[in-house]
Amino acid sequence: GDHNGSTFYQHQRFQKAVKGAQPVEVALDDGWWAVAMGLAAQKSAETGQAVTFPLPFSPKAS
Repeated sequence: GDHNGSTFYQHQRFQKAVKGAQPVEVALDDGWWAVAMGLAAQKSAETGQAVTFPLPFSPKAS
């Protein structure tokens, strides 16, 4: 799909973070939660039930 150039800018910022020129914008836990929410939404849609957070294997809150 068309992201209106946002992917290009994300790659630029990621490159700067890898080079140490700026901090990362998201952490590993952010990615984990994004995936967990998507999976929970899918499970809820399939079962018609709410999914409770945190999950037993959720990252520890910082």
